[in-house]
Amino acid sequence: MTDFHRVIRQSTMSFGALLGYFIIIVFFNENVLGVRIGFTPLVCILLVAVVGIRFLIRRLLQWQLVSESGLLNLTLTSTVTLIGFVLVDIASTAYISSHKSEILNSEILSDEERLFDPNGWIGEWYPRLYYPTQKNFQLHKPNFTLIGEHYGNFYRPELARSPILAGSVLQKQHVTIHINELGFRESKRLEDCNVYALGDSFTFGWGVTEGKDWIHLLGRGIGTCVYNLGLVGASPKQEFLLLKYMIEKEGGRLPIKHLLWVIYEGNDLEDSYDELRPVMAPPIIVEGTLSRLFKETLIGNVYGIAVSIKGESWINRLKQGQLKLALPVKHRETDNHYAIDGVKLVNPLYHSPIHGYVLFFKPYLELASKPESYLLNHPHRQLLVQTFKDMAALASKFHFRVTVVLAPTANRLYARYFDNLSQATQKPYFINYLEKLSGDAGFDTINLLTALQPYARRELLYFRDDDHWNERGGQVVAEIVKQRLDSKRNRG
Repeated sequence: MTDFHRVIRQSTMSFGALLGYFIIIVFFNENVLGVRIGFTPLVCILLVAVVGIRFLIRRLLQWQLVSESGLLNLTLTSTVTLIGFVLVDIASTAYISSHKSEILNSEILSDEERLFDPNGWIGEWYPRLYYPTQKNFQLHKPNFTLIGEHYGNFYRPELARSPILAGSVLQKQHVTIHINELGFRESKRLEDCNVYALGDSFTFGWGVTEGKDWIHLLGRGIGTCVYNLGLVGASPKQEFLLLKYMIEKEGGRLPIKHLLWVIYEGNDLEDSYDELRPVMAPPIIVEGTLSRLFKETLIGNVYGIAVSIKGESWINRLKQGQLKLALPVKHRETDNHYAIDGVKLVNPLYHSPIHGYVLFFKPYLELASKPESYLLNHPHRQLLVQTFKDMAALASKFHFRVTVVLAPTANRLYARYFDNLSQATQKPYFINYLEKLSGDAGFDTINLLTALQPYARRELLYFRDDDHWNERGGQVVAEIVKQRLDSKRNRG
């Protein structure tokens, strides 16, 4: 082989590998112009890219636009760059894993202990969900009823070993949950209501039994049927897709006049804003024709490598918000918020002279301390803006009005009442931004962060072992919303 052809081969391999690395990260399993780039399109793109690179390199040498030595230097730079990116991927994965190991070990231990633990926790109780269409929203599996007792979402079997947690924090709830034939937590007929509540688990009534959730209490208070469209873990975009689906599917059976749209400070910016549902691809199975032809061959393993490159890349993690500029901090053994009675905690424990002991959700503490730039630069911010515009257009088309109900996190509302908790909070940038979006869209707004302050001074409105409103919290929210709706009706 001549030096000319060897240089072309080496350069093609080096530049092709670097370009392939970025193509996998940017395009693999992503939706581009409404088309998902799966394994088959990815292979085609990579082959075209390699052929194109080889053709370009040959022409550059033939036309003497670059010398062989210069091309070899560029090849070396390309190779070193690729190695550098891979090493950063490996180093970041190892570093993050090492700093999460303590928490992960605690969670793994909890999972093992649950095999021998008679107590239920709410994560085991929540009704199962499914995707009714290709769109990115879910419904509960219909005609299902749950009755029993469970602890809150922060419960772990080892927590019961602490006398303080067992006596003052862990709260077992007796709960009945009924899912109707449409997939909602409702006993009322869809067509009998003209007020509908849309939102996530705060709308659903997480941890609160039938008849005592705030939607039910609100309907009884205002003397009007209020239908519960709440689904756990849904983002504002997914909630919009759900409502649009219900309007189109049910037509006249959904005579909506007023929508209560509940948006939660905790995770409604972080949750999914994709248009299409996620693709649950097996790690080693190649889709379509390649799956049938090459399932047991090397190509199946190549697919697994592509998945690994995509998943482990620090660029993809940064894009998905999994990798933050602030690195994880390992808590010291002397940090009494993460240990009590010799028991290590995943979520920190704080004490208030007024409210006693409460577990707070660690990720929400971290999010509450983010600067305004975190919100303004978040990849979901513009998608959130568009979701408000889409909701306004839907409301205009079907002639219903919208009231946005802004729900704060427990740590935001109670920061001033718990020792050292205030250090983890900043101004409510997300809530303020949502209030502006609501006003720009022509919606009414109920800011519960402000409205709940008088109650927060004297009583706890969230579970001690969960980050949702307790039964009393639901009662207060229902009364606040009722007063605002009555006031609006009287002025109208």
